[in-house]
Amino acid sequence: TSNKLYFVELKTKGDERLEPYNKNINDEEKQITKEEDKERINNQLKKYHEFIKDHKDVIKDYYTKLIKIKYEHGLFFII
Repeated sequence: TSNKLYFVELKTKGDERLEPYNKNINDEEKQITKEEDKERINNQLKKYHEFIKDHKDVIKDYYTKLIKIKYEHGLFFII
């Protein structure tokens, strides 16, 4: 086992930032909208990163306890 936690950000298909852009707007407007959406997503991920970094010890303790409890109750298997 690696003793590492990996965090993955998932987006739902309903997230408008990931939808194809309205064909009724011109290419310049599409590019501006696309860049704004990219910036919002990047800012969101930066906030997550900072939160994880600032709380890494608490997060590590939580998941360590959670995995131990699940393993003790047969709800978690190490492969």
